[in-house]
Amino acid sequence: MSIHQIHISDVKSFLKCRRQWEWSSPLRGNLEPAIPYLPFYFGRAIHHCLEMKASQDKPFTLSLREFIEHERKQMEASGPWQAEIDALEEHMELAAGVLAHYGLHYEYDEGPWSDHNLEYIQTESSFEVPLRSASGRRSTIFLAGRYDGIVQRKDNKEFWIFESKTTRSIGELERSLANDFQCGMYIWAARELYDLPIKGVIYNMMTKKAPTQPQVRTNGLLQRDQKLQTSPVAYMQAIRQLHPDFQPRHVEEFYGEYLQWLSSEPNRFFKRAAVIRTPYEIDHLADDVYAIALEMVNKRTRMYPSPSWINCNFCMFRDPCLATNKGMNDNVQLMLSETFRRKVAAESLRETEQYYDISPGATTNA
Repeated sequence: MSIHQIHISDVKSFLKCRRQWEWSSPLRGNLEPAIPYLPFYFGRAIHHCLEMKASQDKPFTLSLREFIEHERKQMEASGPWQAEIDALEEHMELAAGVLAHYGLHYEYDEGPWSDHNLEYIQTESSFEVPLRSASGRRSTIFLAGRYDGIVQRKDNKEFWIFESKTTRSIGELERSLANDFQCGMYIWAARELYDLPIKGVIYNMMTKKAPTQPQVRTNGLLQRDQKLQTSPVAYMQAIRQLHPDFQPRHVEEFYGEYLQWLSSEPNRFFKRAAVIRTPYEIDHLADDVYAIALEMVNKRTRMYPSPSWINCNFCMFRDPCLATNKGMNDNVQLMLSETFRRKVAAESLRETEQYYDISPGATTNA
């Protein structure tokens, strides 16, 4: 009997559109764009730097420099991607700004989910767990994935899965967590693997933007604009840089009201949210994923498109899909051969589940 391996990202792709999944899934076509999709490197860079910080306490600047050099060499070796290599620097500049702000923010955060209250039990570990049939038997279909980490809260000794995600919108991402497949199945897998009472998942959410540097006004003070994209810690750092001799009373006199307003606003850049699943939810979700997996590995499962505005307008397979609808099979094969390639084995500093989603509000596991 054949043994199959599925990932939650592949399950989501299958449910989103079977035709897209047929071309992209490792279980079928296993295709990826021939030209590197640069926004994907942002999430990988962030994830690598967070891993190095957690496991080796390596500074973000050093880890990011290593990542850029490694990826540049990979791109130079795989194709004539000079324009993409040049553009990679822009994405990495943004990553550097986000990481610097992230480190500053959590240096001062003292909340229950802050770095000060979390101890890593393990970092960056892959797993592979057999799914169970409705009768409870272990099947030949394995759920595979990678934990960013397992942590223990220092205050109450609870164990949690720690997952980092970069996103364009924290609000949209947070609203999606209530029924997220990854959350429930990662808890299920952890409970199958470890003799630990896993409480749930801590989602470490990061927006793909760095704070805006405030301008200096003609009066020698920083701008205090409610439209300024910044945070209390980032603005305070700008104050220290401009006014190194300021005492706390000076800060309060000139910037106290604005800092107080910033502190009252929701954080636009980072948030950590704890998500818990009941045993009932986890058991039924595992049953659902097993049923979906049976369709995924069945060669007779019919592949058809799932047309919608958000699915189609941002799909990398849009052109071959339209050609398929028109019965232009020769054109389809030509499009696929010229624009895509078989996914190569991951050789980056951190192997990841590689999938591409460029729809509005897209989120990556990073």
